Amino acid sequence: MKKVFVSAVCIMMVCISALANDRADWQEYVGKYVLSFDNLEEIVAITLQGDSTLAAFSSLGKVALRYAGQDRFEFPQYGGIVVFERDEKRQVIACKISVAAIDVKEIKAQKQ
Repeated sequence: MKKVFVSAVCIMMVCISALANDRADWQEYVGKYVLSFDNLEEIVAITLQGDSTLAAFSSLGKVALRYAGQDRFEFPQYGGIVVFERDEKRQVIACKISVAAIDVKEIKAQKQ
């Protein structure tokens, strides 16, 4: 029984550490992303508010992004998902945005 408890605590510590590391690196998502949609160019600004909240701003308004896993965030009020892409040096270079509410399957936006 003691071994099971110790194992469970170790697993919890690893999970908490991984989540803390992901959140510590959220600054790397911050920036301006340019996307093209229906022959229009749109700029989406990703900002970090406080220490733990990412938000996306565009001409359509603002949405708070909820962490959903490494390099993946959701904005559930619109059925939206943002998945950040990295290059071979592990730098964030782009993101893919999907929004179910307006039937957008996946639009890629390049980081500026």
